[in-house]
Amino acid sequence: DPSSLLLITSLLESSKENKCVFFLFCIRDNEIQRSPNSPVFNWYQSTLKMPLKHITLANLNEEGVNSLVSDTLCLFPRLTRHLSQVLHHRALGNPFFVWQLLDTLQKEGYLYHSLRGTVKRWAWDMDKINSLRISDSVLALLMREMNKLPDDLKMGLEVASCMGATVSMDIVRILSFHLQIDLSAILDSVTGKGFMD
Repeated sequence: DPSSLLLITSLLESSKENKCVFFLFCIRDNEIQRSPNSPVFNWYQSTLKMPLKHITLANLNEEGVNSLVSDTLCLFPRLTRHLSQVLHHRALGNPFFVWQLLDTLQKEGYLYHSLRGTVKRWAWDMDKINSLRISDSVLALLMREMNKLPDDLKMGLEVASCMGATVSMDIVRILSFHLQIDLSAILDSVTGKGFMD
């Protein structure tokens, strides 16, 4: 929101002399490009004039996705290459989306442990994976995963979204009392499922 952007700008300007301050901002290029008249776009343009170090993180190439998949599944890259090519195409190299796709494939049984041979290892059916209708949007995939959550965890996510990046345990206890739920346990479960840190 504009007030937050104004506060951030003020903090940046007031800390120009102090070399011991570290700020980290993450902005998606596609969101800025979609809305060139938005407050975020204007703010971002103003930061380009400040003595900041801008680091651009690109999506992973096919080889990068294959490294991620190979490491995740503990298999040689030559064994995961075809699966990685499909995931790269679906995720457009977005590592978070690749991770979510792998998680979805495993939860739905398309990625499974095989007991063939003498070694237990990950296996998959490429024909089934290719025929799956997997959303091309990270947001759509997350929404689909969130909709599968039990009602208490959905409510925990709703409450957490109102609390900001961090919250004290005192506030969690107060909210638990007023909502008559164990919010701490719910937030732990939501974190365990990868929706929060």
